[in-house]
Amino acid sequence: MASLFEIGINYQVLNDLMNDVSFNQDTGEVINEDEAIASLFESIEDELSNKLDSCNYVIKQNKSNADMLRAEAKRLTSKAVALDNKTKVLKSLMLGALTLAGGKIKTDKFSFYTMNSKSVEADENELSREWLKIKYEADKTKIKKALLDSTPKIGFEYKKDEDIYIVTELFEDQVLLQLKDKALDLRLSLNTLLDEYELIKGATIDGAKIIERTNLGVR
Repeated sequence: MASLFEIGINYQVLNDLMNDVSFNQDTGEVINEDEAIASLFESIEDELSNKLDSCNYVIKQNKSNADMLRAEAKRLTSKAVALDNKTKVLKSLMLGALTLAGGKIKTDKFSFYTMNSKSVEADENELSREWLKIKYEADKTKIKKALLDSTPKIGFEYKKDEDIYIVTELFEDQVLLQLKDKALDLRLSLNTLLDEYELIKGATIDGAKIIERTNLGVR
């Protein structure tokens, strides 16, 4: 059993791992420390309630630090944008002066010249379809609703034992199934269908699936 001092040291190391980002000095890539964090978490010999409490304090501190860094990043981004705008103004002034001077000047350190380029301005609302580039994007809200909807529909396939049945007709509280590849109809209540048969095709969409994750909740 680890002492309270050792547990405290472990939590401090865990806190350091959570708050620090390590880089490979040779490649500059961020070092993934997920395994080290998981291993250290498992090695802390403490009651689960105390372990969760302590780790939650680490999470809160980590979130606070992350918020602070995001605020600083926003501030620095604003300064960068301001500098970019000043650069654009200065370049515009230089271009105007250079144009008046004939479009080309060579100094001891630099060669300045003007360049002509062509760009297109277009109003998408006025263009015909042949001049539009359409971007397709998955409607995940609609897909999720469809994948989670298990209400039997015409064409849905169900399996019981080794037999596969296809929904051919729907009634108020019943469904008519047809045994696939065989001339056999079966009329069942919806409850019986949902309880005893496995849905194998119907509430599925090629290229999409539901990913289930268990998330941590803290109140």
